[in-house]
Amino acid sequence: MRVKLVSRSAKVKKRSSMMEVTGNLEAQLEAIRDKSVEVRAKRADLKKLEDLGATLEEHLILDNRYTEHSTVGLAQQWDQLDQLGMRMQHNLEQQIQAR
Repeated sequence: MRVKLVSRSAKVKKRSSMMEVTGNLEAQLEAIRDKSVEVRAKRADLKKLEDLGATLEEHLILDNRYTEHSTVGLAQQWDQLDQLGMRMQHNLEQQIQAR
């Protein structure tokens, strides 16, 4: 179960891919929207991780030597990434309207 948790947590993308968007404002907005959809689609993976983490806790396995990540930390990072995407979309939409 520990290794399964690690393999699923490795699928979580870093926020750097969202921050490296280039092009004109419309292209950036489209890229951010695509990334946001991708992030939201990964919510099911996060739920599976949370379920695996709960199973480990039920078996009193509180330390996972295969990873430094916790399910709580991954959930927080997912929320932050989702919020970042929403903020970036909003800011780009505002910049486009301001032209």
